[in-house]
Amino acid sequence: QPLIQCLPNERQRRSGITQPILLVPELCILTGLSETLRNDMRVRQQMSTATRLPPTSRVQKLRAFMRRLKQNPNVQQEMTAWNLNFENDLVHLQARILDPEKLNTTIDFKQETGDFSKEIRGQKMPVPVSFDMWGIIVSRRDEQFVHDFLENLRRVCHPIGVTLNNPRISTLDNDTTASFVNACKSIPSHAKMMVIIVPNSNKDRYDAIKKVFCIENPIPSQVVVSRTLSKKHMLMSVCTKIGIQMAVKIGAEPWMLNIPPKSLMVVGYDTYHDSTRGGQSVGGFVCSLNTNLTSFYSRTSYHGNREE
Repeated sequence: QPLIQCLPNERQRRSGITQPILLVPELCILTGLSETLRNDMRVRQQMSTATRLPPTSRVQKLRAFMRRLKQNPNVQQEMTAWNLNFENDLVHLQARILDPEKLNTTIDFKQETGDFSKEIRGQKMPVPVSFDMWGIIVSRRDEQFVHDFLENLRRVCHPIGVTLNNPRISTLDNDTTASFVNACKSIPSHAKMMVIIVPNSNKDRYDAIKKVFCIENPIPSQVVVSRTLSKKHMLMSVCTKIGIQMAVKIGAEPWMLNIPPKSLMVVGYDTYHDSTRGGQSVGGFVCSLNTNLTSFYSRTSYHGNREE
């Protein structure tokens, strides 16, 4: 009987499992998504529609699933053989609804839905910023979207206290990864922000752009897929979210929460172990710097021997 050999992961090794794990192929089912599906926006949207159900719909689907199990003779025969049984309904328990968090901008409001882009549109940020030196990199094919994008970005940024000077626009003759990378490398280091408009969600291109702006030429960057700028009826909402993300990356504080403990510092730490580099690990450290937990310090460090 051929078997599949799996090596224990880091968590399993810490729990004492050090020997290879042997699996029977006939009992294994592949899970997860391929890289192609993971980068397909339509597939991800369809998955979100199916998995992110409101509570009422989720209960209805669970009850329908349970009815199918109870009405299937083969399932009932198998359950009886194991002396198992399903309850007729979901478990009922006492619960409470937490009050919505109050978000503080220039005025306070309670957040009810999970998306408060409309509420903060027009509310000045507690700590605004200014984009003095910034630019846009775009292929000639997508150049048509720049004018409307800039117009709507200015429209949403001015009321929230974000100042946008005219950007330097670099137009590329083609949309190859090499063209974008070369354009990114040519940006002067004193630029405050770079917006890169790409034709699709190609991961290799995205990773190459971020590698330049995070390592080789450190400049805050915002990658935007041109398809999101082509939907004119959603452009105002899209530009609100893009504008906030851009502002936060250079130090803006768009809103705050009431944090009950005063003089509190929150510290986070995580590690990544690279098995392809002889067990070299990277540690990521982050901590808050103010009482509102809106400003943070972060740092990475390299470790050998799988240290944490």
